[in-house]
Amino acid sequence: MATIAANDNGRDAGRFPEFSARMHWAAGPGEQRHVAVLELAGSLCADTAEQLREALYPAGQWRFVVLEAAGVTRLDVVGLAVIVHAARSARAGGGALLLACAGEPVSDTLNRTGLNRFIPAHPSVVEAVRSFG
Repeated sequence: MATIAANDNGRDAGRFPEFSARMHWAAGPGEQRHVAVLELAGSLCADTAEQLREALYPAGQWRFVVLEAAGVTRLDVVGLAVIVHAARSARAGGGALLLACAGEPVSDTLNRTGLNRFIPAHPSVVEAVRSFG
């Protein structure tokens, strides 16, 4: 499991938002269907966009990805653009990217932008994984 923190790059931790990501996988429905689950926490914004891209890169090797977003405290347009790009890449490869446990910062942003129709959100990781059926 990889963990990436935005403050690991030597910058002053007080000036930059916190960000962390941890990846694992889950067995999904269907034969040989495995799902990458990426647990995100902290701020997904311009200051952490590169770390988010780095965290999503290994998930891009999987066709089915769930972003568990319960710990996300902020999502701005730059963070959202990174997630949309990952969702498009998953779809282009015949897979999908879903959200799970999206709190207010994530669900409000998705609803305001209309992207909730493009990136479906589920109340739990288990429900998101099952939806790949």
